[in-house]
Amino acid sequence: MKLLCLLAQDQADSHERSVHCRQFSPRSPGAVLLETTLIQQLKHDCLSCRVTLLEAPPGFGKSFVLSALYHNRVQSGTAAVWVSLSETDNDLAGFSALLLKAWKHNARPGRDVDSLAALYDSPLDVFVDNLEYYRDPGLGKMIDRLLSSWPDDWRLWLASSRHVEIDIVRYETESTLCYLQMADLCFTLEDIRRFMALRCELPQAAADLQHIYDRTLGWPLAVSLLASILQTPETDRALLKQFSGRDISISSFLRTQLLACLDDPLLEFLYKIAPLPQLNYDLCRYATGDARAAKYLERLLAENCFLIILDRNGQQLVFHPLARETFIIEAEKNLDPLVQRSILERACLWFWRNKDTANAVECALAARSVSQITSLLHDIAPAWVGQNGGLLSYITWVERAKQTGAVLSLESEYWYLWALLYSRKHQKAFEQSTQLWQLFAKERSLDMPAERESAFRRRFEELRILISFFQDENELAGKEALKWLDNDIAQNQLSMATVACCVAINASINFDFNTARQAMSTAQSGIALSNSEYGAAWVAVLSAQIDYFEGDYRHAIEMLTTGLARATDALGSVTNIISTMQLLMASCLLKTGRYDEAWVHLMPGLRFISLHGVSEITFCGIAAALDMWDGSQSSALAPAALGRLVESYPPPMGVVFHCLLIRRLLRMGHIEEALYQAKQIGMEFDHLASHIKAPSLFVQELIAMTRLEYFFSLGMHRQALSLAGDLLEKATINKRRGRIVELEIMIAIIAFHSGDQNQALHHIYRAIRFAAKQHIVHPFLVRIDMIHTILALSTKKGGFIDREEKILFQRLCDADSVALGPDIFASGHNSTQGIVATNLTARELELMHLVDGGLSNQQIADCINVSITTVKWHLSNIYVKLNVRNRTAALATTRALKLL
Repeated sequence: MKLLCLLAQDQADSHERSVHCRQFSPRSPGAVLLETTLIQQLKHDCLSCRVTLLEAPPGFGKSFVLSALYHNRVQSGTAAVWVSLSETDNDLAGFSALLLKAWKHNARPGRDVDSLAALYDSPLDVFVDNLEYYRDPGLGKMIDRLLSSWPDDWRLWLASSRHVEIDIVRYETESTLCYLQMADLCFTLEDIRRFMALRCELPQAAADLQHIYDRTLGWPLAVSLLASILQTPETDRALLKQFSGRDISISSFLRTQLLACLDDPLLEFLYKIAPLPQLNYDLCRYATGDARAAKYLERLLAENCFLIILDRNGQQLVFHPLARETFIIEAEKNLDPLVQRSILERACLWFWRNKDTANAVECALAARSVSQITSLLHDIAPAWVGQNGGLLSYITWVERAKQTGAVLSLESEYWYLWALLYSRKHQKAFEQSTQLWQLFAKERSLDMPAERESAFRRRFEELRILISFFQDENELAGKEALKWLDNDIAQNQLSMATVACCVAINASINFDFNTARQAMSTAQSGIALSNSEYGAAWVAVLSAQIDYFEGDYRHAIEMLTTGLARATDALGSVTNIISTMQLLMASCLLKTGRYDEAWVHLMPGLRFISLHGVSEITFCGIAAALDMWDGSQSSALAPAALGRLVESYPPPMGVVFHCLLIRRLLRMGHIEEALYQAKQIGMEFDHLASHIKAPSLFVQELIAMTRLEYFFSLGMHRQALSLAGDLLEKATINKRRGRIVELEIMIAIIAFHSGDQNQALHHIYRAIRFAAKQHIVHPFLVRIDMIHTILALSTKKGGFIDREEKILFQRLCDADSVALGPDIFASGHNSTQGIVATNLTARELELMHLVDGGLSNQQIADCINVSITTVKWHLSNIYVKLNVRNRTAALATTRALKLL
């Protein structure tokens, strides 16, 4: 019996020691799976603050972060005390005693102390985890007392899932507090990449990593759950795309860790506001009809219920998307559907009155309120699609509305067709045009006023022109557009501009630049009167396209630079028209030899290439991409990857793509592969004429240039010279400077190989004269070795008088393809520092200074008055320019280059 008692006592003591161990010791260093970007920063940046407070909802890794910092302090030789609070530790009076127990657990033997403040005369770090268990309002005052009585070199590290009532503003003003919330504790994209590498055997594609970030916003718990989904080779990527707040693990976690901790009135309020796409105090009060709404919202913030603050005033809020999805599911289970619908309908009215169109529509759709849906879509259509460029969102809204059984107005259906056209959904657009005409015929039979009937006919004719245009029936579209513009009946400024743009595009690709510019003048006048920023962006890019086909790349870059700045400020950085402008900008920059800048614009432009809408601008981007392709099949610019991007385009784009690819392969010396690609489009180089359908002079010329490249590459000088002469004559008549330069260089090389050195020099000099004014460099770089050989024959130093011609000639003589770029016409750009300094814009340098100041993306966005998406876009461009992957490396590089 005595033995049993001793064993029982020993077991009890062991249990107590185990409890003490868990309470006064953090998890082992090996349990900290990933040293995140935040942990790396905190190891160095927070040592000057006396208090570091980690305050975020459950699942944000606060304990992991605190553990990593604790072990770091211990390893650096600093004394550290750890306390993990539990549900029983809710008595503030016993807090000091608990810290003393923690000290004794970690203290060296032989130390006897009377109080915590007197026990140690060296730096001490005190870590307190799970501070949320202390709900006493006196917690803030107690922390004040501790800081006032403790030595200045003692630091306090706190983690809480609830809001801690301390004087945060005063502490931050005094630089006493480092306050980290949900956004700060989120994984960065780089953290996700490293975490996945640790948890998954298979490497993750960049698109998957970006999707994980977009779905989770870096919530560590959700990232961990997704990592478990992606651990096996058999994982269906559809599971990744379907991951949401409906996931059973997410739902179970939130129910047990958060929802179970809320009292019934607060929980009911949470369910009422969960479906609202955005929150603020006035909206919640109006939508719920509850006078206590502001108080409840404050409590939800205090409980850290996954609310993200969107503005500096803390007035605009939104739930974390995954948490919101779970809350909506719980609301459907626990709330009367009629009550929920009433709240959503009232929220719709509130958003509409406050000019928040998108959220108003979202609420109407969530409520399935047919009357609100049909009214809203009718009212917003012209501005939303025609001016805001909200094509995809309008398409989504219309299709969701039809699922509710809503019968939309003729106006709504008209703009739906418009949106389908510009989103390259050609088959749907064709089907919609038939349905639209039937709907029009039905309404006309109900005594439609003659004036309205005539106006709608004109608008429908406009859409027919657009359908022909988007199906690459440019000649037909151009003729119909000219007829349409000649008719003054029921003219609309925006419609006039749209049709004029069709005329300009058709004229440009047929090298009728006078007609193209006249049409763009008409378009510009119409856009100015319609006050459409989206339309203004299209005018800028299509005007620059005329310059591109003429070879005036210098002026095109100037126009696109101004247009991009205006469009980004007005529309945001992530819109289809921005990426369209970036594609054309990349191609123009490439032609002028500014390769680093071309790359920066090309990559984001390619992301949305399937939605660009204008095949000819897509051609420019694809041409630039293939010219910058390094031959690697794993490259993002490999032909297979680019081919998939243009699959949705009409057949002529397939011919254009293959011609560009064949030319690139021939220049790389891959003759057999080029011949294989030629067979795919029925191109036979041995025949004098091509039987490939070419709907425009632009495509006809591209086919001819492909044949020329074949003759040139195989040394078939007679055929090449004959074809090059014909093409040069046409290019000269049309005053196409860029094509003239390219052809003059080819003719010069043919002359050299034929033994006519004087003619070779003559044509190289002509190429330089045509190229210098527009800074055309790329055609020389493509054949730089042969150009060096020809220029070595020169004894007159070219005989150039113009300064820019002299510069280009001398650089061609002295430099290779590496030394030429990125801008041979600017001095002082020979070093890496000069190139980077030139490539980073003033705005990008401003961002790097703010990053250097330790500001988060949200803080930077608030500081320079842009969206956080714009900040991320700028940072992404900076990383590409500096050839780095994250902000830490970007800072190191900019400091090394003395840009900060």
